[in-house]
Amino acid sequence: MADEERTTVELPGQTVGDIILCDSRLRIFGSFTPIGGHSAEKLVFGESGVIIGRDPKSEIVLSDRSVSLQHARVYQIEADFVIEDLGSSNGTYVDGVPIVSCVLHGGDSVQIGHSLFLFDCLLEHVPDDVSNG
Repeated sequence: MADEERTTVELPGQTVGDIILCDSRLRIFGSFTPIGGHSAEKLVFGESGVIIGRDPKSEIVLSDRSVSLQHARVYQIEADFVIEDLGSSNGTYVDGVPIVSCVLHGGDSVQIGHSLFLFDCLLEHVPDDVSNG
């Protein structure tokens, strides 16, 4: 415990809480946990962003006829994740509201086609030997 330091992690607009770290490198991920509809898998994405759609070339494929081939994009800007509708036929909804683009917050519900997801932000500790290697 002597080598550990207590750090309060603050992201813009929110405090994540006290986290005990051996070093100070954190990696941020976003996740969609399915809470209804066609998808049964938890979807995790990082800073590179993902395209969600029916097209098999999408990073996240939803096999649902109400989902456009390239329906939405999720990408990271600093510590925030943004979801953007890509001109889909049936729209993308956050907390029941149709969006063009918006910043996601932990606990937001996201509807794409007939699938409903719960968004959350995950923090992963990256040891020095991985981050510098």
